[in-house]
Amino acid sequence: MQCLSIKTIVSFFLLVPFFAAAQKSNEQIIADSSFGWMKIYHYQGQKNTRTVDDKVFSAAQLSLCDSFGNWMQASYVPKGCIGDIRKVIGPKLGLYNPWVRYAPQFYGTTSYTWSLYMKEGKPTPIQETEIPWGITANEIPGNTLTDLCTGGDYYFFMEEKNPFDAGTPQPVVDQYNIKTLPQFSKFYPLHSTASRYDRNAGFVDAVLLCSNNKLPFIQVTVGDLLNKAEKMIQQSHEDAQKDINEKNKGNQKSIDYYSGYENEKFKKALAALSRHKEKYKNSFAEPAMIARTFDYTDFSNNQDIFTRILLTEKEGNVLPSRYPVYKLAPGTMEMAKQDKPLWVRVTWNWSLADARMKHMHEAIINNFNFDYLYDFLFAPEKIKGIPYKPLHNPAAKEAEVVTQKSANARKAATDPTVFFFEDFSGNAVEQSPANWYSRINLLGNKTKVVTVAGLDGKWLEIKGHSGIIPDNLKKPLPENFEISFDVAVPKDIPWGAKAFEFYLGTDDHFVTNGKGVNIRLRAGFSGRPGEINIVPNFGNGFFEGDKMYYDVPGFSNNLSVNKVAVTLRKKGSSFEVLSNGVSLHVFSKAFPGNTVFRWLQISHASSDGDTQQYYFSNFNITRL
Repeated sequence: MQCLSIKTIVSFFLLVPFFAAAQKSNEQIIADSSFGWMKIYHYQGQKNTRTVDDKVFSAAQLSLCDSFGNWMQASYVPKGCIGDIRKVIGPKLGLYNPWVRYAPQFYGTTSYTWSLYMKEGKPTPIQETEIPWGITANEIPGNTLTDLCTGGDYYFFMEEKNPFDAGTPQPVVDQYNIKTLPQFSKFYPLHSTASRYDRNAGFVDAVLLCSNNKLPFIQVTVGDLLNKAEKMIQQSHEDAQKDINEKNKGNQKSIDYYSGYENEKFKKALAALSRHKEKYKNSFAEPAMIARTFDYTDFSNNQDIFTRILLTEKEGNVLPSRYPVYKLAPGTMEMAKQDKPLWVRVTWNWSLADARMKHMHEAIINNFNFDYLYDFLFAPEKIKGIPYKPLHNPAAKEAEVVTQKSANARKAATDPTVFFFEDFSGNAVEQSPANWYSRINLLGNKTKVVTVAGLDGKWLEIKGHSGIIPDNLKKPLPENFEISFDVAVPKDIPWGAKAFEFYLGTDDHFVTNGKGVNIRLRAGFSGRPGEINIVPNFGNGFFEGDKMYYDVPGFSNNLSVNKVAVTLRKKGSSFEVLSNGVSLHVFSKAFPGNTVFRWLQISHASSDGDTQQYYFSNFNITRL
């Protein structure tokens, strides 16, 4: 499938004015914007047929592709990216996929979303970044055992991959795992390997919808699989011998030489097959379960195709994950030509740590009406005359709750010396703070406002979040300024936890290795002092001869909550760092005299546990 060129895609954009967000970075503008679809198609159905090889796709089948596309666009509004729709029919037979001659014809629709970057003030798609969500009728739902697909048979197995990291908290898994979500309980959900049409997808979540919710495939037994493997070994040997004869035509010496190796390989494969039959002679009627695909060479190497260890080895206590093997039922090829699908496969790629993919996943599992899709295909009398409607409005936004600001915040708003102030008092607890931006962490969460036992006021919880930026901060900062803020950590935060980082840069966006200074703060342990590390990047002649690490007394991990007040003062070329009002050091020649900072952000690289987090508040910038 071909992607639209960048030039073509850009022509679809309805450019929105961005002057209101002049203080935002390009990343913020893109991440916070719902660019939606390049075009809302409102497909009306098809009247003509189409043909691929010897497969004729009826107007009804092609019209179903139209319905899929309309329903997808009604259920999801791409955010932080741009989306478009593709329709696909197949499979098309080629030189390198001879097995598809035994696969049923399939048809469907895939939506793709592209990442964006700003080019001359315009959001522009990045080629080869498309993320798929597809709905396809009669597509093989798994990994094809290509060497077994002969003589009209089509064998495959449904391998699964866990989309969740080992450390993902169970409540997060419960919220996003389609295998346990109740809305999918009557279907067949799995974490599947991607098909060739799922571009850029290492895995996909997949939901199979079948008539009466029963898989329309034959589950293969151990005996059936070994019998088919025997035919595969024989055919592979004959094909190899034919290839040797053709490549060495007229050179009997070479034919004899290579045939000797081939015959030995064939002999070993047959011997391994005999060992399989002896080993599994009491299990022939049981379902065949395999870990991955296999071929002629695996048998010649004496591999057990079920356990993936050598047949001469003893099985350990732990075997690789294994999955059932299926084959298409007789008549599937002919029945797939009918207007009504035999099954439908809904697939999408996603990640908790990618905001646009997480947003799409949430739209699919919460908005897309899988019950309507099933009834439309397999119980049409239930929805006769009822148009498709998503379960929830995809354009709905969570209401922003505003609370009364603190006395300190109200006072700061009227103080001409205060350049910026934030204590998060105007934000509701458990919500992301208004007018602040952060990337999501590895669990898919943005920063949020919390209260902390033992601390007054409200705090920003930072737990593996990077690039936290105040949207309303005017730039550049004053040439001379004082920045103060409070940082707290919970009891027992480990010494090895990633540091809290406060970064000031001279560019108008974050630049890796750009001119700036990074203040890294870590708590101590068992009552020992914490540490501040100053990491400058202004080249030779600046911050020279000065120590970059300083103890922070009183900032440890032994109390129920541990807090420190940090102050940074810039006056001309000097830079002073204070902890709880006590000067740690004055860097007399820290910057060139005319240095002005145009970027500020807060980061915490990663969190590996509940105690590995920081609380941030009482952020104040004053002019000096």
